[in-house]
Amino acid sequence: MNELTKRAVAETLENAIIRAANHEMSHIWDDWVAANNGIAVENALGSLRSLQRGGIPRYDDRWVALLYSSWYQPSHINMAYSMIAAMTQIGFTNGATLTNSGDLHVVDFGCGALAMQFGVCLAVADSLEQGQTIRKVRVDSIDTSQSMIDVGLKIWKEFKNLIEQDERTHLLCYVRQAIQLMDIQTCTSYEEIRKQAKADRWMSSLHTVYPANFIGVKKALSSIYKTVTPLAGFITSHEANAIRAKLTSPFTDSEYHKLETSSIAYQIVGYLPKLTQWRNTLKQIVLQPSADAKIGDPDFVSRYLSNSVAWGWSNRLGDTKFLIYAKR
Repeated sequence: MNELTKRAVAETLENAIIRAANHEMSHIWDDWVAANNGIAVENALGSLRSLQRGGIPRYDDRWVALLYSSWYQPSHINMAYSMIAAMTQIGFTNGATLTNSGDLHVVDFGCGALAMQFGVCLAVADSLEQGQTIRKVRVDSIDTSQSMIDVGLKIWKEFKNLIEQDERTHLLCYVRQAIQLMDIQTCTSYEEIRKQAKADRWMSSLHTVYPANFIGVKKALSSIYKTVTPLAGFITSHEANAIRAKLTSPFTDSEYHKLETSSIAYQIVGYLPKLTQWRNTLKQIVLQPSADAKIGDPDFVSRYLSNSVAWGWSNRLGDTKFLIYAKR
């Protein structure tokens, strides 16, 4: 994917996130009691701030899911895309081929707002552009938070529609083809996963493990691993949870090549000015004099909604730690 195409993809993703955010806002905004919106925003930002202490935000809260998607979603999509690129570029896969069978099946545990799904789609577009044959891509996305999944699906729907409507065919034709190959499943059973046995399989768990869920995540990843027997794996964590992430990994050094690093090259760079403006507009609305009477810490709300949204993930809660595996 050349730089012009990446810029077109970045622009389209930004517009998709804003459209999805506006759609979600139309459902959760309190038109009757304006002060309730400010309180909800403050509480959601406070919940997301728990990530700094290694805690789990209240992802079932729709405001938390919305504000997460307007801040973390771009960098996590880029993270997933960049991890796959790193795997292919260092030769973990045969000739940078995503799938030797033509069918790819990805099981994403702790999928959140479906960042891995977007990353896979962009990586598939790259492979198609290189002339590789890919017939089908299935992504099974597993998460306990329906609110996060719903926001991710809304962004995916908007992204698909925008790509289909875009007249820059010469730039986005392979992205359009990749989208058409994607089979997205969010209500997944192990039995359904087993049925994809003929496909080349990956599993992923991006920023999933915390102190409070360590045992559960370790058991789940072990079960998925035994069901999937993946050819590749991707695990990420905040710096504070890096040791826990390594302990949850079911991959062994004897069977897999491993890349353990805190530095991989960004596939998409720069900022998202329209999404940054969207957050600033939200700040102005919830902090207007008629709405902020019950907000406990207006400065906190203002500070968090004023930051520029970026495609990069550096300096967010410390370094991100990457574990990338590929079958020997």
